[in-house]
Amino acid sequence: MRFFLFIILFFFFEQPFAQDICYPSLIEKSFLVNFEGRFINSENSRCHIDVSWKHHENAPDSFQVYLSNNRSFLYITTKDYQILWIQPENVKRQMATHHLKEKIGNTPIHWDDLELLANGAFFCQDSSAKARSILATAYSQTWYSIIYDSIPSPKQFKMRGARGLSREVKILSWKPFSDILLPAILDFEGTDNSGSLWVRSAYPIKYNASIDPLLKNVQEKKGKRNLLLLSRTERKRKMPLILQMDKEFLQ
Repeated sequence: MRFFLFIILFFFFEQPFAQDICYPSLIEKSFLVNFEGRFINSENSRCHIDVSWKHHENAPDSFQVYLSNNRSFLYITTKDYQILWIQPENVKRQMATHHLKEKIGNTPIHWDDLELLANGAFFCQDSSAKARSILATAYSQTWYSIIYDSIPSPKQFKMRGARGLSREVKILSWKPFSDILLPAILDFEGTDNSGSLWVRSAYPIKYNASIDPLLKNVQEKKGKRNLLLLSRTERKRKMPLILQMDKEFLQ
C-alpha cells in the first residue's frame, strides 16, 4: 500500500516539472527601458520608484532601482541566480528564490515583478487549450498566473498569487519605442495598494561582448530546465563571473 501511495504522490508532484518551460519576452533585443511608478502602499502612504532596466539578448539583465527615501539597488538576474547591491551601504547580497517575493522598499512592486520582466518563465501553453490568455508562471514565488483580456496588446490583465494576493492592471496606452511596442501607461489596483506606472524612455543599446566567460556561461544555461534547482556549490562558483558585469553601475 505504501508503494502505491508513493507512486501517486511522486506522479502528482512531478507533473509541473514535466511541462516544458517557455520564456515569452516583452522585448526581443537589447534594450534600455526607464520607467517610473507612484503608488499608495499598504500603509496608506505615498511612495515612488524609478527603474532603469537593461535587457540583453545574450547576457544577464540588470535593474537600477531608486526609491523615494534616497535608497537605491542594483539588481542583476539570470535564470539561475540573482545578485543585489544595496546602496548607500554598498552591501552585496546573493538572493535565494524565496527572497524574490519581498517587496522593493515600501512600494507594492516585488522583486518577482522584475524577474518576470527579465526572465519571464511560464509553462508552455497547450495549442488546444481554450483559455489561451491565461499564463501560468513556472518559478515565480509571488505570482501564480497572469490572465489577459486579449493577446497581443491587451488592455488589462489580472495577476493571482499566494495567500489571496491579487493585482489588476489596466494598460491605458501602448506606444512604439524604436519599432518596439511597449505598454506606456499602466494603472495598478492591488490587494492593499494602488497607483500608476509609466515608461519615460526606451531605446536600443549595445552590450560589451568582451565579457566572454559570462556570456558563454549564460548561453550554456539557456537550454537547461528548472534552473532554480542548481546546487549551492554551483551557485558559489559563478559569483566571480557575475561580479564582472555592468561595471558602469559600480564605479
